[in-house]
Order: sequence, then C-alpha cells, then structure tokens
Amino acid sequence: MDEKVVEMNLSLDEEKSADNEVTVETVKHYEDTNRAEIEGTMVSRFDAGKAVLLTILVTTGREKNETSGITVVATGDLYEKAVAIKEGRRVKVTGEMRTIPDRKNPGFYTCQVFAKELEEAKSQLEEEFDIKGRVYDQSFNRVFVVGTVSRLIQINRNYIKVVIQVKSDKKTRYIEGSLIARNMKNVIPHVMVGSRICAVLEMRSTKKEIDGKPVFRKDAYIVDMKEI
Repeated sequence: MDEKVVEMNLSLDEEKSADNEVTVETVKHYEDTNRAEIEGTMVSRFDAGKAVLLTILVTTGREKNETSGITVVATGDLYEKAVAIKEGRRVKVTGEMRTIPDRKNPGFYTCQVFAKELEEAKSQLEEEFDIKGRVYDQSFNRVFVVGTVSRLIQINRNYIKVVIQVKSDKKTRYIEGSLIARNMKNVIPHVMVGSRICAVLEMRSTKKEIDGKPVFRKDAYIVDMKEI
C-alpha cells in the first residue's frame, strides 16, 4: 500500500496567507517481487519423473548477439503441458528465478526458472502470416526483483555479486545477480547491505574452462538497479 506524507506550510500573517499551502507527496511502497518472464525456443527436454526440465533458447548480451539456454523447471499441473511441447516450438514462461547450488561445481550456484505459467507462443511471423519461420524470433528474457541486499561480494574493481533477499509465498529466498559497472564509486555509496532495491536481471549461460575442463555456468546479470 502506498503511504502519503503531508507537509504543511502555515503562516498566521494574513498578508502571507497566500503562502499557506499543503503539499501531499505519495511515497510508493514496493512489495518483495521475484517475477521471471522468458519467451524463446524450446530446444531440449529432460524428464526427471516429478519434474520436467526445459531448455529455452534466448538471445542475450548488450548487443543481443549471443544465445543462452535457460533452464525452466515445470512441476505439478504444468508437468503434462511441458511434456507435450515439441522441440523447436516457441514457449512463453512466467515464474520465479531461483539460485541453487551447482552439484557439478561445488561452491558455485546456478540459476533456474520455476514455472508458474507455461504455454506455447507464436513468433511474429506466425502472428502476422500464420506460417512458421525458419529463423529464431526475437526472444524475451527478464527477471524483475524487489528485495533487500543481504550480501555484496566484490570480485574485482568493476565486478561485484549482489545477493538479494526476497520474501514471497511465506518463504525467504536469496537471488544472486552479477553487476558489472565501469565505476563502482557510483554504485557502492547507494547500494549497501540492508538497502532495499528494485532490479532487472537477465539470465545467461556461459562456457568456461576451469583446470582444463569445460564448465557450463548459468548466471543472472543485473542490467538495471535502483535503491528505493
């Protein structure tokens, strides 16, 4: 619920009565939020029994010239929907992002989307001409978060990890987002442990070599953020 702050400027001098005024300023209240919206092409599916893991191909990066495979977990009522979707079909997912320990890489975390809504979607070509195209349509890949900063982990002078505490559905979860900034002096004074923030994140998958072995990472990057 939004709160209203009332400021009054009153004068007993009749000549200054025109200066008497009441200013009402609405202070917006932001509730904790964790909403992931993903739309892209389903390229693989893994049936884990009680859950189906879908890999959704999306475009990522500042120039949108990279591709990433986002893992979407479908359970419960969405299980049958996920099983029925064929590879190569366009899928729209709404859910929440979770940062969970990476079993294959101890000490690291991986990001997944736990679906709350899942449905097949049409590309722009299908919407306009009712035919399926031969190239991947522009995708959508965003996570909208409101929460409290619980940790700041500085990797180097231009790169920090922000751990955000989000309370939803009577549960407390922690989301890890990487922030790359050319000048951290513009960020650190405003965003500290305990700060309330709004943030927009993008999920990305990358391949790195650690000890000569390929390691696949699925992280979230903060593309915009503001303290509230």
